[in-house]
Amino acid sequence: MLNKTFKKLEKVADEELEMANKNNPPLFNSPHEGYAVILEEVEEAEADLIYSKLKLKNAWGEIKMDDNPKHCIEELCNYALYGASELIQVAAMCKKFTYSAKNWEEE
Repeated sequence: MLNKTFKKLEKVADEELEMANKNNPPLFNSPHEGYAVILEEVEEAEADLIYSKLKLKNAWGEIKMDDNPKHCIEELCNYALYGASELIQVAAMCKKFTYSAKNWEEE
């Protein structure tokens, strides 16, 4: 199942790269530029993971008080999806970096 999911996500990353290239140059100008773009996406994904962990912690607090943590879990789901989206963008920008690197080698 994981292999199947990986292939689906790889296709989504390719689609993300295609969309990104419509609004931006198809190649990075330098390794520095590529690194900066990837770093930004990783930091955004990391923030969503931090928020996800916080929502899970909040849910546990509510469970221990015998409250319903449904809203915390719903928010956790959203942050998980935001984080997954950011990681797809990381993968797309890594692909762009790789394509760009071939161009740098030719210069």
